Amino acid sequence: MKNYTITDRSVLLDLDKLYCNNESQVLNSKAFYDMVVRFLKYLKKQDKIYYRAFRNIDAHTIVRFYKNLFVWNYQDVSQQFKDIPFLEDRIFMYRFTENFYEFWRRFERYAIFKYHTGYSNTTSAIALIEDSMHFESLILRLYRSFAQKIIYRSFPVYRQLSSGVSASLLIRPNNFTHKNFYPKLNKYQFIQSSLLNTPIMLYSHANIRTGVYREVFENPLDTLKINSDYFTYAIWVGNLLAYVYFHKSLMGHGISLGNLFEPARHEQYTGKKPNLICVFGAKDERFDGTYYKDTKNNLYIGTVSLNPKNDYFGYLKKMILTLHNLYMIDEGSLPIHGAMVQITFNNGKRKNVVIMGDSGAGKSETLEALRNIDADIDHMRIVYDDMGVFKFKDDTLISHGTETGAFVRLDDLEAGYAYQNLDRSIFLNPNKTNARVILPVTYYDFIIADHEIDLCLYANNYEDPKESIRLFNNVNVAIEVFTKGTRRAKGTTNEVGITETFFANPFGPLQRKEHCGKLIHDYFNHMFNKHIPIGEIYTRLSIDGMREKGPRMAAESLLKLLKE
Repeated sequence: MKNYTITDRSVLLDLDKLYCNNESQVLNSKAFYDMVVRFLKYLKKQDKIYYRAFRNIDAHTIVRFYKNLFVWNYQDVSQQFKDIPFLEDRIFMYRFTENFYEFWRRFERYAIFKYHTGYSNTTSAIALIEDSMHFESLILRLYRSFAQKIIYRSFPVYRQLSSGVSASLLIRPNNFTHKNFYPKLNKYQFIQSSLLNTPIMLYSHANIRTGVYREVFENPLDTLKINSDYFTYAIWVGNLLAYVYFHKSLMGHGISLGNLFEPARHEQYTGKKPNLICVFGAKDERFDGTYYKDTKNNLYIGTVSLNPKNDYFGYLKKMILTLHNLYMIDEGSLPIHGAMVQITFNNGKRKNVVIMGDSGAGKSETLEALRNIDADIDHMRIVYDDMGVFKFKDDTLISHGTETGAFVRLDDLEAGYAYQNLDRSIFLNPNKTNARVILPVTYYDFIIADHEIDLCLYANNYEDPKESIRLFNNVNVAIEVFTKGTRRAKGTTNEVGITETFFANPFGPLQRKEHCGKLIHDYFNHMFNKHIPIGEIYTRLSIDGMREKGPRMAAESLLKLLKE
């Protein structure tokens, strides 16, 4: 990998090669010069006033100006650069410098550090944090030094804005169990630790996910070229180990995995075969949006291409969950597209509730409304927010989750909820429709524990009956409603109007209809035989004027049912 890579929206710095240990090294780096070049091009398109002032000044001159300004005072430096106009106008030059600083901060900024052999994991993590903080301090000191020398006074208010990088990665090599197992993947760098300077704002080309994933019968890893342009994140998806290879131009989506899934520790994955492999950002589009079952090695492989249409976190998340669900179906477990919450009342009574439904059905919104009702609830714990599984353990039906975080629409959350968790959040396209937030909500050891089920509901977002919940007294009617998967699309995908999706889950069950149909029959009959209530909850989320009122009405009815 190069010392640094700059694209239209991101900067990736290899700080083991770039050597930015002091302000002088920053100013003398080629990366700093390239940022000045890009800033001048930006002024040409966006700020005609500053462009006209500096159109005859090249980047080398501006870099020399800042180098000298770092050492001497503004008045002495201005005498040396007679060819730069407006130097006598300190306010003008201050705003030019301020704009350059903000131009840098608008980039997604990432740094990587190499793991040093002989360091313990704790020592490496401390070094990652200290090196990242040091770089942050360098950039902030440079900006303040320049600004205060130009304006010739200190600031009355100092704001500790994120000035270094948005995220730092500690990487190290990892080998599979033996050299004959996908040998060309052995040499690539794995993320051992990451440091996220949240909140992080990310902006992508796409803002919705379209289509479903299809099976191919040719192993993509036989032909795909995975090189040093890719980073690898080892994560736990439920109890399955996944290796996610993502292209460096999709770094924002890659680092966001740490807010949604449980990263695997090095000792948990080193030298081990994963259950799932996902390639996000493959340059070869033949395998775009496809998955392959490697029966010889008992794993699933998913591929999403580098095409700009796939530049959206939803494509990465849903491919990983599709692979997980296919693996689970093969194991005889039933994938659930829904949310599960453990509710503990003040009297100690505890209930585990599952609400199923496709994207935009109102699952998470109803549970968040329940969280905000002033009632006899002591606390609520999320088991899963989007995807889980039903399993049999002996003769008991249990469920566990896949993710430790949530990827939810900002518009559908209770007012202010996302901002209560601002300090840990990653925001995706906050200025657009379908804006999303990725935030941690629970702990790994909790989501993979064995949770029995007390109530299972289907989220209906398009009907407005008198009552907000109805319970089924016929298992075949229940299976029909859950299997049909009806909802009104809310713009989270390319679908519009009333749609039907098999078992409300296009991420595995849809691809394995026949096999999954048998599992649905077995699991739902078990629930009826064990007298576990199954019903339908009307969230009204897609009905005009009911975006907030609908989930709250559903939550109130749910609370009443649970307390009976």
